[in-house]
Amino acid sequence: MRPVVDESICIGCGACYDVCPVEPKVMELREIKDKGMKSIIVNPEVCDFGAACIRVCPTGAFKLI
Repeated sequence: MRPVVDESICIGCGACYDVCPVEPKVMELREIKDKGMKSIIVNPEVCDFGAACIRVCPTGAFKLI
């Protein structure tokens, strides 16, 4: 399994980043040209698969596949 984020529905609120319990964080917020802030998976290998990001995401942009 690995975490993925659907950038098309991510609103860049940062809730996922705030609840991610691992260090370094699995994701970071980045400004994407013409799309605004988005959560980007940068360290999938540190994910603990606890699904905190999935539970807190208001748009359902996060999944574990």
